[in-house]
Amino acid sequence: MLNGEVYGRGALDMKGANSATISALLRHIAEGSRFERDIIVLTDCDEEAGSYGSQWLADNHRDKVNAGMVLTEDGWFLAQKDKATPVLITAARQDKVLFNLDLIADGTATHSSKPNPDGAILNLSRAVAELGDWLAPVHLTPVTRDYFAALETATDDADFAHAVKLMLSARNQIAQERAARVFASRSSYPWLHQALLRTTHAFVIEAPVTRRT
Repeated sequence: MLNGEVYGRGALDMKGANSATISALLRHIAEGSRFERDIIVLTDCDEEAGSYGSQWLADNHRDKVNAGMVLTEDGWFLAQKDKATPVLITAARQDKVLFNLDLIADGTATHSSKPNPDGAILNLSRAVAELGDWLAPVHLTPVTRDYFAALETATDDADFAHAVKLMLSARNQIAQERAARVFASRSSYPWLHQALLRTTHAFVIEAPVTRRT
């Protein structure tokens, strides 16, 4: 902290949401709300890396964070087409389960004066581009079905609501895929909704690999 500013890795990440959460809680208290249990506001300093995140707190101070339910930052505020009137305000039930895949490319070593089209970086970029265009099959779980049913009811866009209805009522995979494409094309939040429809993939890191013989 310096002159009222916060500096550091991730200094902006979640500060707005933390402020909104705490402000909402304080407003509830100021308006006389009473709760059936204690409410713990937890903001840790090492969310995704480091030694003192939520795992450290659970291991060393479980009594301070032992809660019956956890509300995190996950969720979305969706607006109608006017970008202002709410459609849905959602809370995440569960994050996706993830796993990592390492892409490794082989290629002919070369000099910059004689670029070779068989270079490892080019081979890797072609694979990434091809994977980037791939979509997993549509798969609706009971939870996502409930979400889309609520969205159909909440939206004031009749065409969009009809697209949702067709997707939910599709009787086979081909019809569902076709309906999902129409639905996504009419959504104001296509990438969010694509992620709710399918298994997704993201390319997040590049690392050099050294091989020794």
